[in-house]
Amino acid sequence: DPSDHDGVLRVSPNPFSGTVTIYFTSENEANASMEIIDINGRLVYMSQIMVLPGENHFIIDPVNISPGAYTLRINENGRIATTKIVKIN
Repeated sequence: DPSDHDGVLRVSPNPFSGTVTIYFTSENEANASMEIIDINGRLVYMSQIMVLPGENHFIIDPVNISPGAYTLRINENGRIATTKIVKIN
């Protein structure tokens, strides 16, 4: 499955309640988008990020999203990496 980049995208802590660190490994320098999508497919968070070759880390604090299960997606020039994340109270 080309969309399954195991080890390319990691989230800590997961589940999370406050800030969360996203680790994303890239082969390129590129602009990318980081999106959080709820179980109904709605986009609940989006941020434009700049990635560099190697491991990148981004700290986000998605305060406006409710507790529940989500998909975190990074789109780097059409190369998609996804992982499941869970927000708790």
